[in-house]
Amino acid sequence: MPQAVKAAFKQIEEKQYDLILKSRGIKKIKKLAIVFQGKKVWVKEA
Repeated sequence: MPQAVKAAFKQIEEKQYDLILKSRGIKKIKKLAIVFQGKKVWVKEA
């Protein structure tokens, strides 16, 4: 797993992208990191 996947999850937490959804009453939120490297793709769920 590339370091970029870890960086993507860090960005999700730092930028608090889930706050808007939580403020609307959404409780189940899936956090996905999607990283592209050439023709390779990594998708990881937190």
